Amino acid sequence: MSSDKERLRRLAALCGEPSAEDGVRPERRETSRRQRRGRFDRKERQLCRQVEEALYFAFASTSDAVLCKVTPLSVDPYPDSSHLVVSLVDLDVNDPVDPQQLDAGLDVSHGALRAEVARSICRRRVPELSFRYQPGGAPHDTGR
Repeated sequence: MSSDKERLRRLAALCGEPSAEDGVRPERRETSRRQRRGRFDRKERQLCRQVEEALYFAFASTSDAVLCKVTPLSVDPYPDSSHLVVSLVDLDVNDPVDPQQLDAGLDVSHGALRAEVARSICRRRVPELSFRYQPGGAPHDTGR
């Protein structure tokens, strides 16, 4: 193993004028913030899609009469992937769900829903979930 001083001495001999990027692999060079953020956005989108799929099956298989009438429309990180906001919509627009009954159903099954999400994703910590009900497209924040 060569020391850092030896490595720097060899690099200085190979180049005419040393710069900050000498000796740095091209894929490790500092990229723009936008490019770096794109990588993390992909992982956040992947997590949101996995959570949406898990919740879709969880709501479809629940025995709660109110929760089986809604389905997740989207899952978004808020402000990051440690907390996700789930937008719920009615399965049948002619039979809307009462927001108070939905809030009560989510209170009861919140732990079971997080457990279902935990089983379907590979993360050390399960993200916190908040639910937003959208009857006919108007968002209604349930606070859960």
